[in-house]
Amino acid sequence: MNARQWRRLSRILRSLTKPAIARTGSWRLTRSAISADRALYLTRHCLLEWNLGSHGRVFEVLVGELVTHARGTIRLTLFYEEGLLRCAVEDDAPQGGSEQELYLVAQLSCCWGSTRTSAGKAIWFELPVHTHS
Repeated sequence: MNARQWRRLSRILRSLTKPAIARTGSWRLTRSAISADRALYLTRHCLLEWNLGSHGRVFEVLVGELVTHARGTIRLTLFYEEGLLRCAVEDDAPQGGSEQELYLVAQLSCCWGSTRTSAGKAIWFELPVHTHS
């Protein structure tokens, strides 16, 4: 192996051992007529900042669905790491959404679920994102 090949191999190996960079955004929203619009604005802003704007249409639709059906005080959390976008919407309601409310989430996300929190519940979903470096 010559010096040039060795340097190239070294660069490749270093890139494989770099820690993953996670990106997160989280906001508290007050339930109102414009909660979903505010959530979509924040979502678009994050996706553009993370250079994922072209992958966002389905993600935005699902964020809008969860925020539209949330009750009380809402916390929207977005997360991106290694090709996976995740959204969690927490609210004060003690139970998860109905099948009708979660239909799009179930159909369009790769996985989703709900969990109880100290204040109510959180519903989350994930979407794979294929980026070209």
